Amino acid sequence: MNLKSPIVNNFNSQNDNLRDLELLKSFLAGDNTSFGKLYSFYEKKVMFYCKHLTENDLVAQDVFQEIWIKIINLRTKSIKVECFKALLFTIARNTTLNHIRGEKRYSTKLIYNYDVNLKATNSEYSETEELVNKALARLPFIQREAFLMHAILGYSFEEISKVQGVGLSAVKSRSARTRDFIRKLLSNWMALSEEVLD
Repeated sequence: MNLKSPIVNNFNSQNDNLRDLELLKSFLAGDNTSFGKLYSFYEKKVMFYCKHLTENDLVAQDVFQEIWIKIINLRTKSIKVECFKALLFTIARNTTLNHIRGEKRYSTKLIYNYDVNLKATNSEYSETEELVNKALARLPFIQREAFLMHAILGYSFEEISKVQGVGLSAVKSRSARTRDFIRKLLSNWMALSEEVLD
């Protein structure tokens, strides 16, 4: 899986939130075009999130569809939303976790499906990115999620804390531990590969 995400951009979160809330309000009132706009704004980010946390393209597609079905089903509920992005990624997180838990019930070991052809089909994919992906796979879900949302998808620590339902300091601590873990693992792997080459 490629960690280089074309999705990260600098944006004014407050303006985006106002836009999203207006689109959500229109969608809940029956405007399907507004749903299409919300979907187009977030489809790549949600799919990226699903793929990297489930580490299985087929499972990610199932989870992705389930997330958007839950968004569509909001029409039948009376809800108050302060931030659509936080709502969307809370739904994405809960749906992904439920799916992973369900998989573990039926299997003693969750099998990860790495795309072995990715390196051949993506010229930007590097050995370092492959090592980072392997390091991420070793992390607990909660740490991997925080890292992906911040470092790859560009979410603020405040937004991640809302999605994960934890304090800001917990998210920052998890992110720092993840960076340290990846840094140590990469340096160990690099040292090992230098020994093999010598």
